[in-house]
Amino acid sequence: MKLPERLASYEILKRLGAGGMAEVFLAKKQGAEGTYKLLVLKRIHPAHGSSRRFRSMFVEEAHLATRLNHPNIVQVYEFVDHGDDGLLLAMEFVDGFDVGKLMSAARQKSAKIPPWVAAFVVGEAAKGLHYAHERRDEGGAPLAIVHRDVSPQNILLSIEGVVKIADFGIASANLFREEPGTLKGKFGYMSPEQARGEKVDRRSDIYGLGVVLYEMLTLRSPYAPKGEPPQKLPDDQLLEAVRQGRFEPPSAHVKDVPPELEAIVQKAMAAKREDRFQTARDFAGAIGRALLARQELVDAAAVETVLVSLLGKGSVFPSAPPPSEAAQQTMAAVPGRRDKAGPASELPPAERRPREVRHVAVIAMRLAGLAELESELGESAYARVKDSIKKTLDHIAYKRGARWAWPAGEAELPEQVTGVVGLYANPSRAPFEAAALAVDVHEALAGASEDLPRRLRASIGVVRGIAHGERDPSGHLLDARLDGAVSELAMSIAASAPSGSTWVAGGLYRLVRRDFRWGDAPPLEVAGGADEEARQMRLYALLRPLTREERAVEMALAPNDLVGRDAERGDLHAAFHQVSTPSRPLTDPPPERGVSAAPPGLVPSSPTARGQLGSRLLIGEMGIGKTALLSSFVAELPRETRILNVECSPVKSDIPLATLCDLLREATGVGADHSLTEASAVFRGILSPLPLKQGSTERIVQRLAEVATGKQEAPVEDEAGHYRRDLLLLAVRVFLGAMALEHPLVVVLDGLQWADRSSLELVQELLRREETMPILVLLATRPDERVAPFIEGLVRIELRGLSPEEQVRLVESRLGVREGVAPMIGDLLPRVAGNPFFLLEMVDALLERGTLEIIEREGGRHELRRNERPKDGGVEPLPSTLEQLIGDRLRELPTAEHDVVDWLAVAGGPLVESTLLELMHASDDQSIGRLCARGVCDRRAGVVDFRHPLARDVAYKALDPSNKKRMHRLLGEHLAQTPLASGLSAAIVARHLARGDAGAQAGALYLEAAKAARQSNQMKLALRFYDNALSFLPEEHPERMKAHESLEALFRHLGRRRERRRHLEALRRLARRDGRARWAAVALLRTARLELDDSMLARALPVAQKASEAARLAKNPALEVEALTLLSEILRDLGDTQGAIAACDSALEVSGRGRLPPRAHAEVLRAKGVLLRYVGRVEEAVDAYVEALAVFRAVGARRSEARVLTALAFAMFVLERFEDVIALGVASVRIDSSLGGRFQTAKTLSNVGQAYARLGDLRRGLGFLERARERHERYADQDSRTDTLLCTAGILLEAGDVDGAHTLVSDARALVAVTGSLYDTVHERIMRACLHRAMNEPAVAVALASEARQVAESQGLISFHIYATAVEAAARVAAGEVHAGVLLARMALGAVEAVGNSEYGIEVRALACEALAKGGVGKHDDAHARAVAHVRRVAQHVRSAELRAAFLRRPMVLKIMRQAGVEPPSADELAPPESKAVPSSRARMPESP
Repeated sequence: MKLPERLASYEILKRLGAGGMAEVFLAKKQGAEGTYKLLVLKRIHPAHGSSRRFRSMFVEEAHLATRLNHPNIVQVYEFVDHGDDGLLLAMEFVDGFDVGKLMSAARQKSAKIPPWVAAFVVGEAAKGLHYAHERRDEGGAPLAIVHRDVSPQNILLSIEGVVKIADFGIASANLFREEPGTLKGKFGYMSPEQARGEKVDRRSDIYGLGVVLYEMLTLRSPYAPKGEPPQKLPDDQLLEAVRQGRFEPPSAHVKDVPPELEAIVQKAMAAKREDRFQTARDFAGAIGRALLARQELVDAAAVETVLVSLLGKGSVFPSAPPPSEAAQQTMAAVPGRRDKAGPASELPPAERRPREVRHVAVIAMRLAGLAELESELGESAYARVKDSIKKTLDHIAYKRGARWAWPAGEAELPEQVTGVVGLYANPSRAPFEAAALAVDVHEALAGASEDLPRRLRASIGVVRGIAHGERDPSGHLLDARLDGAVSELAMSIAASAPSGSTWVAGGLYRLVRRDFRWGDAPPLEVAGGADEEARQMRLYALLRPLTREERAVEMALAPNDLVGRDAERGDLHAAFHQVSTPSRPLTDPPPERGVSAAPPGLVPSSPTARGQLGSRLLIGEMGIGKTALLSSFVAELPRETRILNVECSPVKSDIPLATLCDLLREATGVGADHSLTEASAVFRGILSPLPLKQGSTERIVQRLAEVATGKQEAPVEDEAGHYRRDLLLLAVRVFLGAMALEHPLVVVLDGLQWADRSSLELVQELLRREETMPILVLLATRPDERVAPFIEGLVRIELRGLSPEEQVRLVESRLGVREGVAPMIGDLLPRVAGNPFFLLEMVDALLERGTLEIIEREGGRHELRRNERPKDGGVEPLPSTLEQLIGDRLRELPTAEHDVVDWLAVAGGPLVESTLLELMHASDDQSIGRLCARGVCDRRAGVVDFRHPLARDVAYKALDPSNKKRMHRLLGEHLAQTPLASGLSAAIVARHLARGDAGAQAGALYLEAAKAARQSNQMKLALRFYDNALSFLPEEHPERMKAHESLEALFRHLGRRRERRRHLEALRRLARRDGRARWAAVALLRTARLELDDSMLARALPVAQKASEAARLAKNPALEVEALTLLSEILRDLGDTQGAIAACDSALEVSGRGRLPPRAHAEVLRAKGVLLRYVGRVEEAVDAYVEALAVFRAVGARRSEARVLTALAFAMFVLERFEDVIALGVASVRIDSSLGGRFQTAKTLSNVGQAYARLGDLRRGLGFLERARERHERYADQDSRTDTLLCTAGILLEAGDVDGAHTLVSDARALVAVTGSLYDTVHERIMRACLHRAMNEPAVAVALASEARQVAESQGLISFHIYATAVEAAARVAAGEVHAGVLLARMALGAVEAVGNSEYGIEVRALACEALAKGGVGKHDDAHARAVAHVRRVAQHVRSAELRAAFLRRPMVLKIMRQAGVEPPSADELAPPESKAVPSSRARMPESP
């Protein structure tokens, strides 16, 4: 495995090993002034980084290990999640060996480990274990830590003989849940109860330590069978032996084992935990008493001697420094080689480091008991104890970012010492770390004193001070000097404090008072300066840190910085109370005005509701306090309230649904790296408690998953845009309802002025509705004209500037200081104009610079004071604007931090931390951490951004233009290799490349974004992105043709002929220049389509023929098929139907030869089917439709499937197979409804209604026609509406409702006058003729029918021509023109039989037979017999007995039977034979509509 060069801020020197959970490295961390520190770095295996179980175990270890400070425990310095670098644990580097290596060396040399040295090692380890076992939390409750893996590999021996226990890697505490039955640790060192999977306690560690002592005495496992060399048991046998606690005593293998030590081993390894040592201290005490009884003087020096004799003097780590140097590096920062340039003062002016003034914490410590301890231990032992304690204090200081000022040249532990916290990078936590360091020191001294004859105690004083120095690129303060006698003051406090206590001065107490528990301390008399009187300083006794529960209560009760907003906060609480108060039961919401109703079956229902959807709009200028008000309000909500907080990003304002996407990701954790399947599973689980109607869940889940992941599965053309919007609105309503099912939900959308338009529209629609869901939506925005239309009518909370009095109170609250605030900030108030952000930024900056300072007065009072620091002969001026203030702060940043600022400014929004580090070529994230500590940036979930957008604007304006261009290009090139460069987000990457003068790359990415916008029905966005692509792509770039081709298609869709022609001309020009046959074919194809749309058929024909030839030469079957299909349309419109069919046949041949996708082949089949039906070859048309249908179903092309079903249904109508019409039509309607169909569903419903009526079921037929008319009204489809009205009128006439028919025909006549459709004109004339016949006005009927017949003949409308002839025949007979009527009747019968199939077959025969009968033609005429035979054939196609009986009862059918003089057959008599069914229907026969 390749060794990484760096992990986060650590330079990797060597891999030390790898275990089941993690890998371990020897690493080096750079410090201040060229120093570095050697340490050990543990990282969870990258392969297991995504495993929750592994990460959980690692976190357990880290949180427990960082609590432990003891000379016999390996120190853990830091635990951080470093993103791509993984979870890292930085630990003390112990240069030496583990006990396992010591035993291996002894076996190899056939030597023994001196038994009393072994006992000493185990006794020292027991001390460390006892300390860990006794650890308590901040509230004094036992942590119940158990190591669980005490083994030779986890007991380390430094080359100086110091014993340390390592790797509380699988430790358990009651802070964390234990998994019953889980085995953690090595089998051979487990206690019997641990091996049985039972709950363990500290006595399991004692058993494991007993096993270690056994092995050191015998150099074999207690469970190994007798014999030499010792054999290892298989795991299952070993585990069984451990469970039974079965082993031989050490003397059975080694004769000279001291009996005292054998007794200790036997007791430590007792099978029953009650029979063992009950504490590790008892274990260590037994060893100590045995050593004393034997007069064995064993110490670290004896261990060192054994190490040298068995392992030699060399370091165990070849790449590590020499032992002496390594030891020094382990315990303190080590000066490295200085740069040849010399000290900072000798650097050239351009390389001088920036000066900095910063607040630090100074800690002073006085140790009591050293002299007594020395007299008790003797010089040699005392020296080793002092060295051990000093190293432990160094470790603790390093962990807390502190540096002890040990006396120069003094190796021993002095009685008093001072330290400074805050000189390293990230000084913002210095007050807290100083207080925590004091707590750690007391706890470490107590642990180290457990086994000493005298207890060491410390008295500690902590104060706040100001340090001056130079800041290096890493943020460390070099050559630091403290203002005033702050070290002496800290030592005075320490001298006054009792032993074992910490007293803290008020200035530092004020900053950490809510993190610790405090007691009283007497004031300290502080001597004044030359012109000052002595004063008293208020002190506070630091008792302990607060527990997590206590800290939560403290924060909840603490005053916040929200001043002057009580009324606004009260309004928000009132709104929350209103939405969370139970209201009426939840029912299906009615359709809203102006909003399309959702498809049926998608509205959730719930038996109860606990509130009502509400909203509030916070509006105000930048920095006025909108976010602070929201944060304060949210913090005060009941704990069970669910909060979804999303901050809109300016960089995503052009990306449709970006804000909604962020909201869904915030709520679920789903992201772009999840698949649609994974995301769907998450959303399905969230929605599972809701009683959604059948079939709705999957559509909602699919839509939510698409938005959250940015991926799309179904072909977009299969869904209407309006339907997708309606479905998404419903999906959001359902999702939010699920989130608020158990507890109220608060949704916060901050920075609404940057939300994308699609999300704004969705929010607007959502808030218009009266939803009975306990949801409060809070919107925060600046005054912005773009947002204004979407927030009209919302309840507003307008935030104004603070008054001067409120501004003073705000600063007092922030600083915890009252005196001096008003006069000190008086000069700032006119500059900030009541803006709280501006005010606090100015105050913080002036405090950071040291211009303002908080000092303590007599009696513990604090005062804000201004330090007048000369600048260029005058007083440093105050900044006049917020931009100037921020600019000054940014200019003072060191290089590394300035790089972070510059890249974030160029990005225009947040950046993933790993991306930022890669762009900066940075090896660690320290500069990011320092910026976050300064309040310039925020880091959340691995993403970094400015804390306030104004900082971004200021930083961006300050960039040099050439540098800005270079950075945009580099950022764009980097992002182009990420998933961000696909889909709509490609526009973000393109924008950076465009600003970096990488036009060709930018243009290509704009094309990608445009394609995605077009696929998601964002046509306006697609147009803009295509235009952007054209503006950046060079004139000769071949990708320009793609843009022009797409724009031509878009403008055709939008009906904008001029723009369409312009892009077509550009496409043709580029295609000629390009010279490739493919683009010539595309240009010709689009030209032919334009001519066809303009009805220029003669001009379109040769162009389409050339397009087909060019596509053939280009060897592009897809284009050739498209060209041939277009050619068939042109030939059809020219009247050359056979030529059109031939073109379709050619297209089908090319499709099969070119191995095109089946769907393309099926589209040609559908077009051919239309042509075949057009020329009366209905059976062939059906075959084409059936083949196409099978393909569309196989590939999941639902929209095309619905279209073929509709075409097939109409073919069945012509064949008078009305039952198949119903099944096919209903199946088509269901598909269209699921995909958002509008016009086609209305037409199909009309066909279904007519089919029912033709079968004699007038009730169902009229019901479906009424639904069709309702959809025509909703979608303003006038042409189809006319047809539906006339068909309904015909059914009413057959049912005898002349008045109803008259009304509908009149409505249709008015529509025909508007639309001018010849088809509807002929139909309207026929129905009016039928109406006047029914009204006994035959002359009028004759005129109308004759007119309809002539127009139908001229237009080639064969079915209408025959129908009109039959109507005219019946009318003429009724008018007395018998001869003419009979001739027309025979003409109609001959025509309908010659055609073979007609949707009016029954009607024509009924009218013609009526005319013949009234004209004197007898019932035995062959015409009547042929009509009856036709009726019987139609009836035999009806499979449903119910519908067949209804058909035979139909008035027209009965009239034909009566006129022929035959009795109507029974339904059973005409039952159809079993036959192959038309692929009708996965749909069941619908009941009444």
